[in-house]
Amino acid sequence: MEAQIAKLIEEEVERRLQEKLTKVLEHISKTYDVSMKQLLKDTSTLKIADTTCMGLTSKKQRCRLRQHEHGFCKHHQGQRPIQRPMQHTSSVSDMTTVKSQHNHSGSVLWQDGCPGCRKKPSKQLMIDI
Repeated sequence: MEAQIAKLIEEEVERRLQEKLTKVLEHISKTYDVSMKQLLKDTSTLKIADTTCMGLTSKKQRCRLRQHEHGFCKHHQGQRPIQRPMQHTSSVSDMTTVKSQHNHSGSVLWQDGCPGCRKKPSKQLMIDI
């Protein structure tokens, strides 16, 4: 009996905590113009025992159902991010060309007299006043 009461209390505390967290995330989303989807994704890595679905409803509000698989309820499994293997976009020859333009180590961000550092960007990033 005591174990059941303790479990009910723990579930209620968890539910209220998730409601408050959701309100905070919604406030941040509206105030700073950050997508709710991105906030839920970023907070999913925190070690919080969150059992609430990370999906968004059609009104762009957090779903209140329990998680079923991979952080989403059965209704929002389609919102689950797809894990794809990373693909390299540059070849080894591209890397040697870039490296050969600089005459210093990669730990130094800029060095006076380096041909790679002296090279002007294709777009002018700053204007003279």
